[in-house]
Amino acid sequence: MPVVHKNRRGHAYYLHVGRTRTGKPKYFFSRKESGELASELPEGFEIYEHPDGPIYLRRALPRLITDEEVAVVERELGRVGLTHRGFVERNLKTLTVYVADVGGGLEATLGSIAPFAGGTKLDSLISEFARYTAVFQFVLTDERRRRFLARRYCYLGSVDDWMNIGAAGALEDVARKYLQHTNKESYYELF
Repeated sequence: MPVVHKNRRGHAYYLHVGRTRTGKPKYFFSRKESGELASELPEGFEIYEHPDGPIYLRRALPRLITDEEVAVVERELGRVGLTHRGFVERNLKTLTVYVADVGGGLEATLGSIAPFAGGTKLDSLISEFARYTAVFQFVLTDERRRRFLARRYCYLGSVDDWMNIGAAGALEDVARKYLQHTNKESYYELF
């Protein structure tokens, strides 16, 4: 059975096995189903999905943030109505929250074609065509007490980087306090 991963846009990616010049195996994902397909992930590697959908094979990263902590942030995304328009990426000590960028009339355009898309809902069209923007990060600052610091992206021309907001605290409290500002003017007032 080949290794297949379906990304958030609904596209299937197949893990292929190629050979280097010295004959060693090299692995890569492709949307093509033909060719030499791998039946399992190579040891020490994991599947990584880029925020805009492409799938890659990368060396497995240590898991300092638990599945339960990822679920806490996903629950908060659902509570503020972004379940289908946002997702959480886990990297070492950071949880990054991405939301669909539906500006520039994309939502209106997709909404106008949704009735002709065979019953496809607007949210599934947005997940298919939208670009995603990182809006919040929750950084693990104390591994023993499980304290997280919230950061938001600063869009000032001279900064364009992450900036800390508030004090570190329990992830559930920090996520609840800040995720409610997603896609609102109050986001830009968080310092």
